[in-house]
Amino acid sequence: MTSGDVTLYAALYGSRFAVQSSDRFATAIGYAKAPVDDLLVFHVVFGKTVPDISLNAVANLGYAGCRFLAPVYPGDTLTAVSEVIGLKENSSRKTGVVYVRSRG
Repeated sequence: MTSGDVTLYAALYGSRFAVQSSDRFATAIGYAKAPVDDLLVFHVVFGKTVPDISLNAVANLGYAGCRFLAPVYPGDTLTAVSEVIGLKENSSRKTGVVYVRSRG
């Protein structure tokens, strides 16, 4: 995650919170510096799951149980690991819903 990624994201979508847009504010509340916006982290991590999980899918139906357990800062490397945790076939047994747990 580069500072250029963060800058472009902020320019396109705007900053939602002070903690992600001000190093001064972020350090005042205990962060090392302003962390990367959580939604940008979410998009990058789930984008990394496309080649192995959703490349052949018709659609992603939804996300559940998202947790952000540690701040991400510009310069950090993001990785994603996914595992299939369930399968629900439809009546034709040719398609269905695949349940996946991804961690970034």
